[in-house]
Amino acid sequence: MPAATFADVLDRMVDGGAMRSSSTVHRAAGIFTFPLAGTPLSRPRASFPFVAPPPPRRPVRRLTARQREALDLLRRTGSPDLPDDFTTAELKTAFRRAAREVHPDRHPDPARHAALAREFCRVRQAFEILRNA
Repeated sequence: MPAATFADVLDRMVDGGAMRSSSTVHRAAGIFTFPLAGTPLSRPRASFPFVAPPPPRRPVRRLTARQREALDLLRRTGSPDLPDDFTTAELKTAFRRAAREVHPDRHPDPARHAALAREFCRVRQAFEILRNA
C-alpha cells in the first residue's frame, strides 16, 4: 500500500466522519495527531499585545466601632494616610511609625515618660485589634 499524503488522510477523515470521533488523523498510520475543535487545547489564542487583567479589588472591610477607634488612633499618631482597606504590610508600617512617635525611650524627658508609656500601650493595643480584623 502506498504511503498516503496528508491531504489524502484529511479527505478520508472528513468523508468518513473520523473528525467527529477521533483525535487522530488516520488511525492506521497513527502519526498525525492533533486536538479536535472544542477541546481545551484548541482554544483561540490571546491577541497581542496582551493586556493584563486589572488587579483584584480588595474586599470591603467592615470595621466595628472598636476597630474604627483603633484605626483613628493610628492615623492620629503616625500615619494619617492609612486607608480603611489596609493590607497587613500597610498596618505594620503604620504601627511602626506610630510606635516611633510615642515610644517613651525615644523621648528622654522624664516628665512625659508616663504619658508616653500609656500612649504607647494604646498604640500597641490598636495594632493588635486591627491585626486580627
